Amino acid sequence: MGLHPTLDLRAQRSIGFHGFIHFYNHHRAHGSLKWATPISTLRDNLPEDHT
Repeated sequence: MGLHPTLDLRAQRSIGFHGFIHFYNHHRAHGSLKWATPISTLRDNLPEDHT
């Protein structure tokens, strides 16, 4: 037996959401960031003691 259909759908959505957020922040270039990724912009702006 599988999970309850609602729980199964919720789990699938959660997995999909986390995958999308990773792609969006780490791999997708953003025009407003001069075609950089959000995570690369964040890394470039951290103080040296946080790297």
